[in-house]
Amino acid sequence: NAWVSDVVEVAPGELVFSGHTSAFSGAAGDMTLFQLDLDAGFGWHLVHGSPGVQENNEAVTRLIGGDLVAAGSRSGGAIDGYMLRANDAGAWLWDAAVNLSSKDFFTDVAPTADGGWILCGRTYEGFWDMNILAERRGEDGSVIWRVPLGGGLNEEALALVEHPTGTVILAGYQQLIGDDPQGLLTGLGDGGAVLWETLLPKGTRLADLLVLPNGEILAAGSIWENGPTSSHVYLVRLSAAGAVLEEITSVSGTGDVVVRTENARIAVLNRTADEVYVFDPAFALDSVMTCGNSAAELTTLTATSGGGLAAAGILYFGGGYTQWRPYVCRGCE
Repeated sequence: NAWVSDVVEVAPGELVFSGHTSAFSGAAGDMTLFQLDLDAGFGWHLVHGSPGVQENNEAVTRLIGGDLVAAGSRSGGAIDGYMLRANDAGAWLWDAAVNLSSKDFFTDVAPTADGGWILCGRTYEGFWDMNILAERRGEDGSVIWRVPLGGGLNEEALALVEHPTGTVILAGYQQLIGDDPQGLLTGLGDGGAVLWETLLPKGTRLADLLVLPNGEILAAGSIWENGPTSSHVYLVRLSAAGAVLEEITSVSGTGDVVVRTENARIAVLNRTADEVYVFDPAFALDSVMTCGNSAAELTTLTATSGGGLAAAGILYFGGGYTQWRPYVCRGCE
């Protein structure tokens, strides 16, 4: 069983999936990377783990130098934030764990202009108090800075990006137990210092973001209508300093992954409905893409060369939805 959590295009028509599998070392999961040529099929795969240790891979990115970095968590008692670096041929280079508390998780990883990478996720104070975890690493993987952010509220960063100005921008949410979530964006400067924070209306939750060509920020998530059982796709456009410029509430569902195509369209994956919504440059809904396979569960999305899209996830087979394998659905935006 191989679960897919993220995908990145590393060359025209060549995708790398990240995820985890339990097929190679028993009950515990192994961090996994798969390579797929859209014309030739699956190529190399990398499986990395230890017996009795659960490794979950949440995100993958391609560095400027061509190497791949995957990030997630590893549990063999305590839960550590965990990352793995591989070359573009799928060969393992090194791995590292981060242990600030009894539970640390990485949820996203992104490249930086200097050849390094940034990561975000969550760390815990005690059993329930959840804070944002963010760190920056150099080209050689050394830690440049690492910061926990928050206090008094449960806060988590689900996505991040480096802005051309050098600011690291985090997207996620904060929430008191028993209260509605509020979308949260945070800009970090040198040393991880907080430059600005933007708190969005109650009932919002951000899951992904990107930087537009004009330097503005576009974040995607969901907004509750009548509680968590009724939500709509939510887009928010902000200045580079975090000022809200526009909020767009669209079709029913959730916005879990947002990408920009070569043709200036914005595509948003709704994991709940296994649909991709494509918006024109003015953020009007233009089309809806579905994979057409009821046994598929889409988990991630990437723009491909030539203006296309590739949604990835898993395909269930066998009886009782107990077995699954990687799955990709291609479409034109």
